[in-house]
Amino acid sequence: MLRDLEVIGEFQKLVSKISNDKAMHYLRHGYGVRALQAMESRFQLIRIVEKSGGENLNPYETTNVNMLLNAFYLNLIGAIDNLAWALHYELNIIEGAKENNKKRNYIGLFSNRFQDALQLLKPDMVIQLNNYKEWFLEIKEFRDPAAHRIPLYCAPGVICDEHEEEYAKAKEHFLKQDYRENRDSYMNAQWALSRVGVFEAVFVCYTESFDQVAYPLSRTIDNDYQPFWEISEIVHKCLLDGV
Repeated sequence: MLRDLEVIGEFQKLVSKISNDKAMHYLRHGYGVRALQAMESRFQLIRIVEKSGGENLNPYETTNVNMLLNAFYLNLIGAIDNLAWALHYELNIIEGAKENNKKRNYIGLFSNRFQDALQLLKPDMVIQLNNYKEWFLEIKEFRDPAAHRIPLYCAPGVICDEHEEEYAKAKEHFLKQDYRENRDSYMNAQWALSRVGVFEAVFVCYTESFDQVAYPLSRTIDNDYQPFWEISEIVHKCLLDGV
């Protein structure tokens, strides 16, 4: 059962009880802001896909989807990082670790050094977190926009064999346009190019070796959304037990 709004409310109450100022800062200005942005990004993404009704996205919609898609994953992963820092400062998990020294690399809910230290303080929590370790490592490898040079991308349409000739002509016409000379001609050609093919709600990421991996958009977003809130609840319970 999805409890995103409830979890946000629980963290807002927790912030007022946290004793460590830096932990409070990471929860309020880090996790809290990022979690809300991830929530809104997901909502907007699903609404655009549902509204499209299977029709190709126009250039403005494509740009918006891609901004939301990358924002969703940047905020999701960033919020998990904020939770790790909040835990660290509240429980002093890695002795001497700060944002400006080398030990900062040890701070992460799923890093081995962090979990080894957390095991001594909260062994049950480590067991719970490890149910999500494989999921998190997969996200970091394949769907983390900050970890790759090429951002996640949802195409306005997918070109099948029967569309190749039409696409080639539309692309040739578009490449002849110069935005500086004629903005309208450029935008019209871009629009025409975006209408070729069939819209499929999928997005593409690139591995470090530049191999493409395609994911169904709505299903993948939802499959990654649920574990995020479950991890949030695990951390929330741990922090709440200490206040």
